Amino acid sequence: MTPGMKQNPQLSEFYAKAWGKKWPRYKDIIVKTDICQDDAALDDGTAGNRYGAIALEVPSELHYTYYKGISVVAEALSVPVAMHDSLIVRREYELLRDSIEWGEEISDRRGIVVTGQPGIGKTTFLLYLLLHRLEHKAPTAIQFSDTKFFIFNEQGAFPYTARDELEEGGTISAMLGNCWALVDSNATVPQPCELFQAQAKRLIQVSPPNATSKERRLDFSSTLPLVRKWGPSTSTIIQLAEDPGQETTYSQTAATAAQAICDTPKIVTTLAPIPTVVNSEISNLLFLRPERQLADDGTIARSSSIPFIPTRYLGEIFDIARSRLPNLQAIELFCTLSSSYTGWRHEVDMHTRMSSGGTALVVRSHDGREEMQMQPSTCLCLGMGMDIKTARRQRIFLLDAIGNEFSGSLWCSWGYRLQSLYPTPNNSRKG
Repeated sequence: MTPGMKQNPQLSEFYAKAWGKKWPRYKDIIVKTDICQDDAALDDGTAGNRYGAIALEVPSELHYTYYKGISVVAEALSVPVAMHDSLIVRREYELLRDSIEWGEEISDRRGIVVTGQPGIGKTTFLLYLLLHRLEHKAPTAIQFSDTKFFIFNEQGAFPYTARDELEEGGTISAMLGNCWALVDSNATVPQPCELFQAQAKRLIQVSPPNATSKERRLDFSSTLPLVRKWGPSTSTIIQLAEDPGQETTYSQTAATAAQAICDTPKIVTTLAPIPTVVNSEISNLLFLRPERQLADDGTIARSSSIPFIPTRYLGEIFDIARSRLPNLQAIELFCTLSSSYTGWRHEVDMHTRMSSGGTALVVRSHDGREEMQMQPSTCLCLGMGMDIKTARRQRIFLLDAIGNEFSGSLWCSWGYRLQSLYPTPNNSRKG
């Protein structure tokens, strides 16, 4: 069977529009006032920045480029998930494409896996990469289902199945030898087909998200409160904006994830050193943020990351599960999710000392005028108001965090902060 016999009108129309040509693109702008009129409403305050969360910053203007007609492309390629008609060309897509094509660390690697939190735009990136390669007449194959894949080259666009290789007598393998093979792993495509794995010149694999775009006509003002509550998962925010009734389900999912972390704490420690690994069971609660460390040669290392819980609401859900743990385990989890790896051990030691009883400590006020004896407590509060209310009167207890400004402080049960656990030059401690 010759390649020409495999053509179909819809695919041929897409090929004629994309091969050697720029896909229709447009420019637009989002203004800060379109999102929120009140600057103060953009930041939930430092008290919400627990477990390594970062305050939300919104630029005054955001210029962007987007493609139209993507729903037709998705239909022609048998994309199994609904795609919006617009594709935002995010700066991250361009950086990732440049890294794959020219980056010193990965440009010579045959196989690359692009992964991350659900909803960040990985399937959309795959379509963007396909359009970019077709514009530059670069042979490319793409797979969205387990039943067929598509090959684009100078001869045209052709749909194939793995069974066709037997009939073609090696023709498909020869074509794939010149192609980048793009694969969207999903429920029906757990891994690239055998032909892609064996014959493709390069193999780029991603996992399935939902597209995101201003063109979906969602109300911007309604999304920022959702981000502050649920974190930076685009698919989650879009789903909740379209169906607020799902919040109960997401709360239950987050609670299940929190319990899974408490039951198996090593989930957290295995995520951070390997940023390409994302456990789907906890991805709605635990996120990864980059950790940019300066190397000895002056370059910035980009291979490490830190796990964090992005919002106060999710942090409180985690605290409920964490409150059922012994003090030492609860403290270790808190420090792991609120510190870099170079500092978290010190925090663990300090918190452990202050919540395990033992000999009395001498505590001084920040100005050095007052001094008192203090007996370390075995009462550990996990940053929730309910814990403070239930602390017995006249007891000293350890409160591991109230926002960033009170990270690790000793409190009396009547609410007077005695001493920060991390002294500054004007805040010293004996003992």
